[in-house]
Parts: sequence; structure tokens; C-alpha cells
Amino acid sequence: MKYLTLIIVLLNWNANAQQSHRSMQISSTALAMTSREAASAHLPVRNQTNSEEVHPFTGIFGKHFCLLANRDTIILREVNPLKIPLDCKISPFKIKGINLYCISWIEKRQVQDSTKTEEELVSCSVICDLKKKSPVLSNFETTTNISEIVHLGNTEATETQQRIRREGFVFTLNEDGTVTLQNKWQQSKMVYDEAQGKYVQSD
Repeated sequence: MKYLTLIIVLLNWNANAQQSHRSMQISSTALAMTSREAASAHLPVRNQTNSEEVHPFTGIFGKHFCLLANRDTIILREVNPLKIPLDCKISPFKIKGINLYCISWIEKRQVQDSTKTEEELVSCSVICDLKKKSPVLSNFETTTNISEIVHLGNTEATETQQRIRREGFVFTLNEDGTVTLQNKWQQSKMVYDEAQGKYVQSD
């Protein structure tokens, strides 16, 4: 009876060990699949015209915020230490068979004293042609929210006044590759001129 009980225990232990080993294999396979899927999210953009892999990315080098791709460096903007580039996005698009990249980011700065606070937000948009190794259009729009404590007449009474100051143009990249620049007073449509290698105002 003791031998029979021992044989049953050993069989159960062996079955559990095999099941545990299979579970470990399944877990390892699932982990490997997850890793491959994660890696696929970072595959390089492939240039459709020459089948070369393009790895555009941005970075601060010295005093400049730059786009780097194909071992080339394109200066996008001089860096203000008080307004570090944030939330950068690179959007590839094609126009007239030419691959272009729209790099957009924001810059923030706050200036404050005892009676006045200014919160500045700069929306930056630069379109680059990697083959020409240069920007073909740059736009910087500034919105400043101002909060100020002012005295009412010659009394000690005060109130906080809010106002917004806008400078530059709102940038819109359209589906056809054209660009709309607009503010309160005017609107311009920009089109890519292949001969000049830059965006020009449409007639």
C-alpha cells in the first residue's frame, strides 16, 4: 500500500512539473511576442522614392534645436534657455513626389512680478526637405496670457485684469500639402514651389 501511494505521488509530481514547464514556455513565448510588437512600433520610416530607411529625430545641440536624419543635421531654431522645446512631433508627408517632414513643438515661458504675470506659449512649425538639408517653411506663433493687478483710479482698491496678446500666424498643414497662415487680419495660402525648393504664397 505504501509503495502504491508513493507511485501515485511521483506520478502527480511529474505531471505538475510538465504542466509548469509548459506554462513557462507559453509565458516566454507571449513575452517574446510582446517584445516584437513593441519593437514594431519603433520601426524607421521608409522613404518611398529611394527605399532608404529614414530615422528622423530631434535634439538640442549647442545653442540650436535640430532635426537629424541620414547623418545630416538641419537647424530648426536657436534655443532660448528659458523656453526649452516640448511635445515635439514629426509628421511625414509627400507633395509632388517629394518627401517632406513637418516638425512641430511648443515652447513655454512665465514672467512674473508682484503685480503682473505673463504666460507665454510659442507654437512652432517647421517643414524640412531632407534631400535639400534645409527648412522650406518656418512659422512661430506666440500667445501670451496676461494677468495684472491694477489700481482703480486714485484709490487703494484694485482688480485683476486678464487679457491675451497674439503675435504671428496660426499654422495649418492641409491634406494636400499646402499651408494656411492666418491671424485676425489676414489669411495666406502657401504652396510648395519645387523649382525654388520652398513654400511661396499662392496667387
